[in-house]
Amino acid sequence: MFSLIILAVLSSCRAENDALNAFQELSEMNEKWLQATSIPEAAILLRHPPYSYHSKNLALNENFSEFSLMKNETENFTTPEGEIKSCSDDMAQIIYNLKSSWARQMLDSDGKISSGILRGGLIWPGHFEECNSAYAPKDDKGQGDFHGKYCVLSWTMNISAEYSKLPLSVGICVPDSCTERGLKTAGGNVIKILERLPILKNHQSLLTLKEVTCKLKEKELDIGSIIYVVFVSCFVILVVVGSAVTVIHNLKKQRTGNIPYSQQRNIQISEGYSDISEASAINAQQKSYEACHDKDSLIQNPELGVTSIQRKSNNSIAKKILLCFSAIENGKKILNTKTSEDQLLSVHGIRFLSLTWVILGHTYISSISVIGNRIDVLKEMDSVSFQVLLQAPFSVDSFFLLGGFLLAYLFLKEADRKNGKINWLYFYMHRIWRLTPAYMVVVFFYIFVFKYIGSGPFWDDKHCDNNHGDWWKYLLYINNFIPIHDMCLGWSWYLANDMQFYIISPLFLYPLWRWPPIGLSILASILIATWTTTGILSYTYDLIPMFVGVTQTKDFDAYATKMWDSFDLIYDKPYCRIAPYIIGVFLGFILHKLNKRRNFMTWMQQILGWTIAAFCSLSVVFGLYHVKMSKTTALFYNSLCRSAFSVGLAWIILICETGHGGFITKFLSWKFFLPLSRLSYCTYLVHPILIHAYYQAYPAAFHFTQYLMVTNFMGFLIMAYGIAFMFSLVFESPLMNLEKLMLKIFKDKH
Repeated sequence: MFSLIILAVLSSCRAENDALNAFQELSEMNEKWLQATSIPEAAILLRHPPYSYHSKNLALNENFSEFSLMKNETENFTTPEGEIKSCSDDMAQIIYNLKSSWARQMLDSDGKISSGILRGGLIWPGHFEECNSAYAPKDDKGQGDFHGKYCVLSWTMNISAEYSKLPLSVGICVPDSCTERGLKTAGGNVIKILERLPILKNHQSLLTLKEVTCKLKEKELDIGSIIYVVFVSCFVILVVVGSAVTVIHNLKKQRTGNIPYSQQRNIQISEGYSDISEASAINAQQKSYEACHDKDSLIQNPELGVTSIQRKSNNSIAKKILLCFSAIENGKKILNTKTSEDQLLSVHGIRFLSLTWVILGHTYISSISVIGNRIDVLKEMDSVSFQVLLQAPFSVDSFFLLGGFLLAYLFLKEADRKNGKINWLYFYMHRIWRLTPAYMVVVFFYIFVFKYIGSGPFWDDKHCDNNHGDWWKYLLYINNFIPIHDMCLGWSWYLANDMQFYIISPLFLYPLWRWPPIGLSILASILIATWTTTGILSYTYDLIPMFVGVTQTKDFDAYATKMWDSFDLIYDKPYCRIAPYIIGVFLGFILHKLNKRRNFMTWMQQILGWTIAAFCSLSVVFGLYHVKMSKTTALFYNSLCRSAFSVGLAWIILICETGHGGFITKFLSWKFFLPLSRLSYCTYLVHPILIHAYYQAYPAAFHFTQYLMVTNFMGFLIMAYGIAFMFSLVFESPLMNLEKLMLKIFKDKH
């Protein structure tokens, strides 16, 4: 492949009137081969290479401009002649110095055809570091003096009638005088050379060049990245200082024989403050652990309020602010496993298991770009058990259900207590303060900084460069209306949807409390509307459910287009995804009306409930295995599948919180899940970055096996929670503490 690239690049530069005597010997040695290949362009090129500094006034017998090989028919631009000549001269220098270690190093680092092509082995990255470390010294004729540059040629390849348009990636090591534009022209010429071979004349559509990407050796931080690093450093310093203040204060208390600072607690922080009003948040501080007082299903951080601030404390405001950043106190709160009777403990286990499912799905789907045996993957996917991975997107519906459930349940309790007098300003402000700071820290990191933390053949050096101006869309939570191929943080669509649902929630929450029949009618109307909208879009655009039918497809480009159309039109749109949220609101209303009633179902009622729940949830996960999807089938499935799955999960929560869950309740209420549940929001934010960094930094093609994938998944799961713990200590917990501090100061003044 590399030798053909050299020929194509050299042929792109018009030969001068002189030929190279030193190259004549090589031409004679290859003359028989050249005749056999029937490629006149290559023969003339080798006999009369366009190498300017060896000019001998030897006229060419052929006119290069007459060859179709010289014309770039697929591009609208023309490559500057000087640019090509510099690249071609350096290319020829490699051929002249094949005995030199640097030339062999460049050739050795090229990607080469590997075994297993028929198993999808179409990633030939070569060696990234070996190429970049190559250097051609200047010779006595003034030629050379260039470094190796690693580039990737992306093609589509048809390896059989069964699998067409499979992606092919080839790494090549070229002189740093070559450009992506020139290499793309040369790559097109390679195809023209290949098509002249007798064996390939009948397979002209074998290869199609799509893109050429050259990797950067050095990347300098831009102004946005520098500002971000300074900002994060300030937070880290505050955490260190706040922790030091806590240590010093505790030591002083111990020396004087008083109670340690960390035990002086006249204010106990609730697990999740009710998100309803300032008064309810203050009231929540007087209780030890009221689980699930947060409306977001992913956001469940217990005891992240003001750490150790006494009602009659003489501490200055500055010291209180620093104490809000104490990693020691915040860490204790996150890891605390104490519970109370008021908690909805089953929610913790469901939240952790749902996020585990999310990470499992991302572990597999994010590896696709580096897997070197993709046909093996397709065969593994064609099994009943693999449907758990293909249907991992349902894990997000778990969070929508929990979000709607907790919102309705706690709102109705708060409305009863306050007789419907809700502080709506605080209802929204607390939510924004709760979600946005940590979210924007991740957004700015991924947009501005991520590309600088690694390198390699799969690393995207231009990561999100075209999305720098989109940060405000994430800030306003409208990023789910960005097309998927332009969305930098692909997993952030969930947060936008959840915030949008929260914003409109008073439209059905207050009627549900004040006029239940009207509220229930509004909820039913929303359900019917979202089912209808999804069905119309599905049928009109012939949309397929995500990943359904991938193992049977023959044209992967066409399948990918349909799948991403499905993502953009229904998967991430609030008017198509609100059904699980509404079902969660129904569940919250039911549990509120039951008012802690327990053990009231008969065995027959429980069996019937389990049967319906199992059918609803399992049928949508496993029911499409080897099912041919017509437009009508897709219409009903796309419209109702997420509601069906949510009904099954809602039943589990209902039986657990009404005393009918048995061992399931005990398992989901396991104290081990409490700290993990509190970290769920931060874990959701950071885990895709960890996964993307791992796969993009991979030095060679990844050989897929279930053992390796499970090993990766366990590593991602543990590391994601570890990073989330530190992230919460630095960004999330301190800001929640500051909110509590401001509320207390406001209350004391009024």
